[in-house]
Amino acid sequence: FGLEHIFASCAEIRHDEHGDHLWINLPEGEKRIYYKGGGKVNAVGAITGMSFGTVTFLEFNLLNKAVIEEAFRRTKASSFRYHLAEQNPPAPNHPNLETLKPFIETGSFKFRHWRPQDNPILTKQALKEWEAECKVSEYLYKRDWLGDRVMPEGVIYSMFNEDTHLSKGIIGKPVEAFFSADGGQSDATTCSLNLVTWKDGKYYLYRMANFYHSGTDTGVTKAMSEYAKEIKQFKEWCYKEWSWLPKHSKFFVDPACKSLSEELRVLGIVTTKA
Repeated sequence: FGLEHIFASCAEIRHDEHGDHLWINLPEGEKRIYYKGGGKVNAVGAITGMSFGTVTFLEFNLLNKAVIEEAFRRTKASSFRYHLAEQNPPAPNHPNLETLKPFIETGSFKFRHWRPQDNPILTKQALKEWEAECKVSEYLYKRDWLGDRVMPEGVIYSMFNEDTHLSKGIIGKPVEAFFSADGGQSDATTCSLNLVTWKDGKYYLYRMANFYHSGTDTGVTKAMSEYAKEIKQFKEWCYKEWSWLPKHSKFFVDPACKSLSEELRVLGIVTTKA
């Protein structure tokens, strides 16, 4: 609605058979800017059959994927085909990001992360205070202040730093390996391989590999039996990748996820309550 005020002298809100829109009377002719909700499952019906010149997506990560895909199709005949997407930082595997792949791979995509310094209304003092607030978390500082693309938000992620918490080698002699898993269909299903080593009177704990899938983030819901098969494949891959690992002592599964424990048992994996 900012455009309504910018073009106040030559624009007004109107309605026609295609829906509500901002009608603008410009020197080169009339223009119509339609505004549609795109978050609901059936929202795509509101734009099917229309023809667009350009499209602006607000809160891109909250839109229904079908709406985004249809909007791209609706601009095929445009003389100036242009799409502008605004979003909050989504998870790297967010399903809506898949719709951008054709543009990224053809070189017609440009990513811009707006930073506090890009906002002209913020004073030097306000920027200083904001920077201090961001510095309480390395994750927030990299994402919000530096404008880097980092891992998704969360308590664990805010404490995780790829620069300091990743290692290319291990210290000590391997003494024990174990798996830990938790299941969910809307929430994430995860399984990790963990290794304990010993050197000079100290134990070291390493997470060697991790299986992860989120039904919410990907939009794909899987049966627990399918997860169990994939976790078994993950387990086999781990020992193929690191044949020197000791045989795992335990396969821990969250006791609240009995279905995953049972499906793993059917596949010959004995589990223990975490």
